[in-house]
Amino acid sequence: MKFRIQRYNPDTDAKPYMQDYDVEPGPSDRMLLDALVRIKTIDDTLALRRSCREGVCGSDAMNINGKNGLACITNIVELKEPVVIKPLPGLPIIRDLIVDMTQFFAQYHSVKPYVVNDDPPPAKVNSYSASRLQAVARGFRSNGTRLWNTTCLPSGDHDAVRCRHDLNNAQTSRNEGQQTLGQGTIKGCEQGPCMCS
Repeated sequence: MKFRIQRYNPDTDAKPYMQDYDVEPGPSDRMLLDALVRIKTIDDTLALRRSCREGVCGSDAMNINGKNGLACITNIVELKEPVVIKPLPGLPIIRDLIVDMTQFFAQYHSVKPYVVNDDPPPAKVNSYSASRLQAVARGFRSNGTRLWNTTCLPSGDHDAVRCRHDLNNAQTSRNEGQQTLGQGTIKGCEQGPCMCS
């Protein structure tokens, strides 16, 4: 299987460059992350992040054949060769496929992606509709390239929506949260109305 991977080491390289690899996936290599780990055994200078291997943590997020995705849940048989792999766009490159997520996490935490409530826990917890959460997630995913836009970060927005609309959250009323999100005002989002309201 043929791969073209963007490489960049700020200590030795003037600018990023593409490096070709031709690797035969093993019998247990089903996901792109498996193939990248195999490449790393051949070329241990390749730098990438990985953690849970289940599509939850997002540490192996990268640009795969022109689309942002997670290597751990990207099936290699569905990829067109050569598989072109680059770091996430719009974020500073630390090395190879590793990007600096400092700004992402600062903005993520600034939207308070958690429920705020100083009251004692109620006898019955008000649950948030799973179907509503899925609808919100679909709305953010439909933004395509905006997924990793550094001025409007849907990951934080998604959690902010979930918590703003949580009936246990005493900080903001449900209607106020919907109105704010409907105006597309989370963290200076200038992309227009949010798709979740």
